[in-house]
Amino acid sequence: MSYRLKRFIRGLRFGLLREVFFEHDLKNIPNIEPRLPVAMKVLGESEISKIREVAEFSDQVFNKRMKREDTCFVSEKSERLLSFHWLQTKGNHFVKPTGRWEKIKEGEAVIYHVFVHKDFRGNKLNGHAYSHILRHCRDLKIKRVWIYTHKSNIANIKGLKAINFKMYRETLSLRFNNRYYLLRAKEL
Repeated sequence: MSYRLKRFIRGLRFGLLREVFFEHDLKNIPNIEPRLPVAMKVLGESEISKIREVAEFSDQVFNKRMKREDTCFVSEKSERLLSFHWLQTKGNHFVKPTGRWEKIKEGEAVIYHVFVHKDFRGNKLNGHAYSHILRHCRDLKIKRVWIYTHKSNIANIKGLKAINFKMYRETLSLRFNNRYYLLRAKEL
């Protein structure tokens, strides 16, 4: 069954989705070391095949992100991709779980589309990548970085708090027919 067909069928189901939003002011960035040695690097335009080794990813989406000048940070071990984290520093960001666009203000950035290979979860790869990305943002004179995750993703939430991200919003959305409809947003 093709990826698009699977995605379409999965999208027909409806459900409620709770997201939590976190922000970091880049004042106190802990250095999180992973439990295994990895190399962090920025993925180049010609390296989309590396992402495809671990996740389905279209040329169209990749090219759109590259054109917008988003940055993809990857962690590798022996040239095997273990994780990727996308960073957007300008324009409008579509927060799919709410069905809404958020303007990225001057001096802001959003970390999105985070992936850690299932065989390597629990090794502090996320925390290591976040600390690396936050230092990168501080070097760019960015003042605020935000990120969102499913409220049920307890491991990620724990990791975000450990690196000094602060929760600032909770949302509740309805998912139906591959679309998301924001029902409620609560600022904290």
